[in-house]
Amino acid sequence: GSALMGSLRPLLAALVGWATPIMFGGVVVGFFVPALASSVRPLLTALLVSTLAVAVMRTDPATLLASVRRPLLPALHAGFLLAVSPALMYCALLAVPVDPALHGPLVLYAASAAIASMPAFALLFGLDATFLLISVTMASLASPFTVPAIAWLAMGDTLALTPGALGGRLAAIIAGAYILGFVLRRLLGGDRVAGWRLPLDAFFVVAATLIGVAVMDGALDLTLARPQATLAIVAAVFGGSMLLVLIATLLFWPAGLTVALGAGLASGPRAISFVLAAVGAAASDELIMVVAAAQLPIFVFPLFQRPLIHRLMARPN
Repeated sequence: GSALMGSLRPLLAALVGWATPIMFGGVVVGFFVPALASSVRPLLTALLVSTLAVAVMRTDPATLLASVRRPLLPALHAGFLLAVSPALMYCALLAVPVDPALHGPLVLYAASAAIASMPAFALLFGLDATFLLISVTMASLASPFTVPAIAWLAMGDTLALTPGALGGRLAAIIAGAYILGFVLRRLLGGDRVAGWRLPLDAFFVVAATLIGVAVMDGALDLTLARPQATLAIVAAVFGGSMLLVLIATLLFWPAGLTVALGAGLASGPRAISFVLAAVGAAASDELIMVVAAAQLPIFVFPLFQRPLIHRLMARPN
């Protein structure tokens, strides 16, 4: 086992070292090779569960419980992610000329929980990872209750799923991932999980790349059929995400620089892929395109956020 791991180490290290271009490559390949995207699409739910389960498995429950003793700030951020953000998106869409058919999916994007890997990004950028770990966990666990309600308010009958059915499917995916992650940690032990850092990082990169391929299913055909609508969706996702980053940063500014920048970091890109997995074949063309466009901020935002955050953190208080 150790000899095999030793021989694989350079490959795993290369995967992790080139994580961002590899994962973005999955999105590009999925877009331009529709046959591959449609063949990977049935694996989307399993891939989402496995990536979230790995993130949960690497979380020490004792550390999480100890840090929850001061839950107010993370709870406020989770509330911003799940309730304030969709309200802001709804108001912003009323002020700009966007096809009304896109309003629901874009509001749903803003209502989705933060990306599960955001605490890892916070750590990488020198921010308060514990604050984000708690807020992202709270938002993930609460989203099966909040997202269906907002979906019903924003989309009504066009969602093709009842709020109860959507909530049940989301809960099954997210709760399943958390249970799997904690059970695996319990069975393997925290020390062994910590020792598997490189292979787990590499697994995450591969799974996230395949998620990028899967969510592009149908995106090329829709783009060719409706190029102007596609540009509008990409612009709305980028503009809306940037607005949410700025507002979250300003709202949490009184809590300190590391908390404010972390809140902003996690408020842009959202885990709407979970909604697509829950909706399944009932997904509208507009929802498919919003999910496809939502992959871009995940890879583009850190390119300018990282140097900006480092510059702000280096400033004397």
